[in-house]
Amino acid sequence: MLDKDAGTFGSGSAGTTSPRAAARGVHRSRLGTKSLLGVTNGVLAGVGGVYLATVSVPVTVVAAVSAVVLVSLIVIVHR
Repeated sequence: MLDKDAGTFGSGSAGTTSPRAAARGVHRSRLGTKSLLGVTNGVLAGVGGVYLATVSVPVTVVAAVSAVVLVSLIVIVHR
């Protein structure tokens, strides 16, 4: 059974892209747990690095807010 919206076969073959969807270049990108954890750890290390480099709390706050926005966008786009 073909799920026309997702371009995948439904029953039994989880996430297998149909030949028609593959020909169109349609694919669904999902962010895995390890990838999300890696992005989050990178953001936390980056915010810590900003504080160590600048020793400025306001600059670190701006970096932290920017990091939260960036990670949120990544999660929303790859949902």
